[in-house]
Amino acid sequence: GFSDNYHLKRHIRIHTGEKPFQCDICEKQYAEKSLLKKHIKTHTLENIFHCQVCGEDFFDYFHLKIHLESHIA
Repeated sequence: GFSDNYHLKRHIRIHTGEKPFQCDICEKQYAEKSLLKKHIKTHTLENIFHCQVCGEDFFDYFHLKIHLESHIA
């Protein structure tokens, strides 16, 4: 069994797919508050990927890499 209602609700989300915790910046949703907190760190200035060609900023390397291809073409 579960020791309290919180742990039971968290477990039930595995089966329902419910994701009640949403990022205010990009609207991505998570089943657990701790996962949302981890995600929010991707929006901090520490994790900005900066294009050296034009100065545009990206939140992840993948999107910066795609963007850089536009400077090559």
